[in-house]
Amino acid sequence: MWACAQTGSGKTAAFALPLLQKLATTRRERGRLVRALILAPTRELAAQIGESLRNYAQFLTEPLKTLVVYGGVSINPQMMALGGGADIIVATPGRLLDLIDHNAVSLSAVSVLVLDEADRLLELGFTAELTRILALLPARRQSLLFSATFPPSVEALAAGLLRNPLRLEIPAEPATTPDILQRAIEVDPLRRTQLLRHLVQENKWSRVLVFMATKYATEHVAEKLRKAGLAATAFHGELSQGARTQARVAAGGERGRDAGHRAAAGAPARRPAHRQRQPRLRAREWTRRHAAGGAIHPLPPHASNPQRAWHRHRPAAPTGRLR
Repeated sequence: MWACAQTGSGKTAAFALPLLQKLATTRRERGRLVRALILAPTRELAAQIGESLRNYAQFLTEPLKTLVVYGGVSINPQMMALGGGADIIVATPGRLLDLIDHNAVSLSAVSVLVLDEADRLLELGFTAELTRILALLPARRQSLLFSATFPPSVEALAAGLLRNPLRLEIPAEPATTPDILQRAIEVDPLRRTQLLRHLVQENKWSRVLVFMATKYATEHVAEKLRKAGLAATAFHGELSQGARTQARVAAGGERGRDAGHRAAAGAPARRPAHRQRQPRLRAREWTRRHAAGGAIHPLPPHASNPQRAWHRHRPAAPTGRLR
């Protein structure tokens, strides 16, 4: 199946619910085998999919073993969790290949393959990894490709991966588009952070997402905000998984300090009883994430870039501000 729909339209449920129903009717074979493989471009998306699968599967008569594996954390707990195989593995391509190289898992029994956010998989340079993974899968399988956009690279991937696919395209409708107020404010470069601080304080924003152009800029602006008395943290690709998880916990994006590590080992996220909720951060310099208010600092060269990131990680409320 080939599906194209805007972010937030329910693509995860569209493949997760039928997949769980299918796997619940049969038993897993013994060995380091996996029956369904879901590939995601980022650690955060993999953890999100895994959490959704566990929530959907909690009422099944027979529990299914679902594991989430990604890089940035120790591979050893993941290898131990894979003992006896799994019904479903949600993985980033690089860590999955690491586990295969360690003989921790076999893809020879995969009956369902899901590529989620295929456009992002290719944008992030996973073409070689995808080629190697696809070569290890059985020829007879069901393949599902989900993507928010279909550039030529995704079209080529779909043409080589799918056979006579059912194609579904759900165009964005005004009724489902969130009400986002966008404003562009021209300001001298040296006064951008001062203006940002003023907007946060003037509007009394409790959580703010600031899109930055570079990793250095995220650290630099976060430090300036902290010196101004605002709780702020930077979030970018060079942080360790532990630092990324802690940043999400501080901002209320995870339910416990060890949530990311537990998800990587296949265990559901939970908060130990003796741990209290940590204070939420007021401002975050992230490339992508949900927030009550959003800011672009400075404005990126393509206006659609922040809009798309906002749609991918917008809050549950139907309204918001993108400034």
